[in-house]
Amino acid sequence: MRARIFVALFLLFAAPLLAAQDRLEQVVALFRHGIRAPLHDLNDPKYYKTYAGKAWPAPESAWGAKDWGGLTRHGADVAQALGKDYADHYKRQFPAGFKAFFYADIDERTKDTARALVRGFRSANVPVDFDWRAVREGEKDPLFHAFKGYCGKPSVEALRRIASDISRDAPDLIKGKYGPTFQLLYGALNCTDTTKCKKLESVDDNSATYCIDADHCDSSPIRWAGQFPYANTATEVFLLEYANNMDYAWSRVSEADMRKMVHLHDVYFERTQRDSYLAQIDASNLVREINDTLRDENKECRRISNAYQFAGLVGHDTNIASLGSLLGLTWQFDTAPEGTAGLPKNDPLPAGALVFERWKRSEGTFINISYVAQGLKEMRACKPDAKCPSFRVPVLCAGSVKKDACELSLDAFNSLANKVANTDFQSSCRTCPKVGH
Repeated sequence: MRARIFVALFLLFAAPLLAAQDRLEQVVALFRHGIRAPLHDLNDPKYYKTYAGKAWPAPESAWGAKDWGGLTRHGADVAQALGKDYADHYKRQFPAGFKAFFYADIDERTKDTARALVRGFRSANVPVDFDWRAVREGEKDPLFHAFKGYCGKPSVEALRRIASDISRDAPDLIKGKYGPTFQLLYGALNCTDTTKCKKLESVDDNSATYCIDADHCDSSPIRWAGQFPYANTATEVFLLEYANNMDYAWSRVSEADMRKMVHLHDVYFERTQRDSYLAQIDASNLVREINDTLRDENKECRRISNAYQFAGLVGHDTNIASLGSLLGLTWQFDTAPEGTAGLPKNDPLPAGALVFERWKRSEGTFINISYVAQGLKEMRACKPDAKCPSFRVPVLCAGSVKKDACELSLDAFNSLANKVANTDFQSSCRTCPKVGH
């Protein structure tokens, strides 16, 4: 009896004290840029064939962006609110205070997103610095664009296999599993006058090819023709229109159908970004950067020094997709706010981030990984200087010490990072030589 009383008293008083020993030491967050206008003029046949019955909205008048691909004014407000939300959250986790640093890709939308996040941190009185100049203007930063930065030469055999698999599967995906979703897209595009536009459903070449010369390739060595690349762009634009508080898809679809169509964007990413070999090309530098930062490895090539407790890397949805695939990370939106639940798993939302936290616990040092973003409805309704909170969903991974979250010991995370990163595609420092291209 006395033994049971002693155990009960221990659990009542000692357990909270042990839990109180848990201490957050470091945070690294890989962000996607915020809400942007389409990357190119969707009405210009130089970039896209005309599959839509009506003109796509212009960047300045409709989107509130300086140019195609630019962060919108609303997107800047949303990202600033997100920055303040992060700052408020981590002020509670770092009771003695903390310093933050943001490092961004050199694209204007990534730099502008980082600036907005910095404004949010500073509005919460958190010291924060920002830079992006690890490479010269006009060059590609290999941290975010390893292929275009000439990091390694891809295997022709591997790329041929990927392109062949896509070419084989594409017709069945379009007419089979995703046939109803494509029907929603055809209805939204509403090409009825074929003298002014071409019906997307009439396109029958949906094959993929590959390209190993970074000077003559797009951002990826895989080129996928036909309906899926256009569906990838169009459905992502619909989601961005919604988040930017615009009429979306020419007011032809419901919110629920808009979210369904985003699954076409997800399929495109699954085949062109999350393939294990393509992920090695794109994300091996990112894995090294994040691992070095979490381990406080004082290496010359690190973008963010260990003087900062919060490190924000601001890149692209492609980076999050590739990094998540390479590390075997998955997340669902089942517990996301209303209006966001129902999106495809692993979707990189505007200004969303994979967040890596290093915790000191009584039993050792651990890396906890979560996915953080604002809900779509919250983005759409966000007002300047208003509180537009984020939500967190657990990330799952192999080898986790927790069943319902991804938590790895620091040594286990280090082993994983070293195992999955392909040194053939890592820069020697901050640049890659043009070897084999």
